[in-house]
Amino acid sequence: MKKEVYTDAVPSVPMFSQAVDIGNLVFVSGQLAKDPPEDFRAEVTQVMDQLGEILQAAGLGYQDVVKATVFLTDMSLFKQMNEVYMKYFPEGVKPSRSCVGVCGLAKKRARVEIDLIVAR
Repeated sequence: MKKEVYTDAVPSVPMFSQAVDIGNLVFVSGQLAKDPPEDFRAEVTQVMDQLGEILQAAGLGYQDVVKATVFLTDMSLFKQMNEVYMKYFPEGVKPSRSCVGVCGLAKKRARVEIDLIVAR
């Protein structure tokens, strides 16, 4: 049986769930910074913190992430994204990950979106 995971700590969009919990997996929808700052590292930090809020609402943490997908509008930002991203996965088994260059994201000025698959 699937159920919605929701937290008021993260912006909500009525067209989809912040995350869906089904069996041993939780699928976390892609997160964009609420108000993308000029500083790219701050934008990635905001996205990762939002993901953390959703994980917490599901009773999980970053150590439970098994797959991440990162979407970047500018692949030259990959190194900066990685520097912030790795702070959230400092030890243990790192999640598998894909990083895809895209021509745009749903929110103007957004340069990064990240979604997760998490296991219980």
